Order: sequence, then C-alpha cells, then structure tokens
Amino acid sequence: MTSQAHNAETEAPLGTIRPEVQKEIDELDEFNKKQEKRIHNIEAKALQLTNLYFVFQGVILSSISSASSVKCRHFWIPTLLSLLASALNVVALIGTLNQFLNYSEALDQIREDRNAMAEHRVLTRAQLTDRYRRRPDRLKTFTRKVYVWGRMTLYASFSVVMLYGCHTLLLIGLSYIRWSTISGCNSSNDRVYALQGWMAVLYQQS
Repeated sequence: MTSQAHNAETEAPLGTIRPEVQKEIDELDEFNKKQEKRIHNIEAKALQLTNLYFVFQGVILSSISSASSVKCRHFWIPTLLSLLASALNVVALIGTLNQFLNYSEALDQIREDRNAMAEHRVLTRAQLTDRYRRRPDRLKTFTRKVYVWGRMTLYASFSVVMLYGCHTLLLIGLSYIRWSTISGCNSSNDRVYALQGWMAVLYQQS
C-alpha cells in the first residue's frame, strides 16, 4: 500500500488533483450530505421518543391523581403501564442514541479522509495509510459521548422518579381500598375514612 501511494505521488504533476481522486472527493461530499441528513433524522427521532414518553407519563399521572377516573381495585394498572412505557422507551432510545454515535463517528472519519485526499491530491481513499490518514478529534468524540449518555442518564432518572411516584400513589390507592367498605367508593363516609387513610400513608412516606 505504501508503494502504491508513492507511485501515485510520482504519477501526477505537483499541485494538481488526479481525476479519480477528485471524483472520489465529490462522491464523499455527496455521501456526507446524506449522512448528515440521517443524523438529523436520528436526532429528531430521539426527541420525538422523549416527548411522547413525557406526554404518556403525564396522562398516567393525571389518571392516578383523579380518584374519580380510576376505580380503587385498578390502581395497579397505571403503575404497570408506566413500567412498560419506561422499559420500551429506554430500549428504543438506547438503540437510537447508539445509532447516532456510530453515524457521527463514521461521518467524522469520512471528513478526515476527504480532507487528507484533498491535501495530498494524488491519493484515493483506498491508498490512504496510517501515514496520511488522520483520526477524528478525540475531545470532540468524548464530548459527544458525554452529552449522549448524560442525556440517557437524565432520561433514566426521570423514569425512576415516575415509577416511584406511581408506586407511592399505588400505596395510597391500597390505603383507599382498606379504608373503604363499598366497591367504587361512593359513600361519603367511606370517602372521609379513605381520605384519612391517604393522609396516614403520606405521613408514613414522609
């Protein structure tokens, strides 16, 4: 490979770009545009997943906070829905962010190869060796990974808080059942007892 690179350097006049090199540079420029579009779509997908998750969890919290919309014996359903939503979204988001990192790192390397080809003018990408090929900026790559996994950590932390909130409200719902003697909790006296039970559970949780 080194001999091929040396031969390529001696074949072309100084200061000119070989036609096959220029053609490959143009192809890489076109590919980079498509790769940037793919990365933009991945970022939009990750944002959409996050927004849908927040909206879904907001609906769950609203249903739990409204005692009239959820029957006493069904308080476990929102917790299960929150758990399933968290698991599915975390898996989907991890896959999307991994794809974002892989595409971004590949784009960085292609840009470095393209710049090396334009600089040396006579070497195709296949002829680039470690002597001529430059690696992407490590600080930029590390900063990108910190951003991505920091975002993933915040997302996972929010999921844990949501699950804890649903679990706490589930305990309150079980207290509601314990203090109520009529299925559906329609009696005014039962509602007073249930409210006292809620306050007792909240006091214990604090």
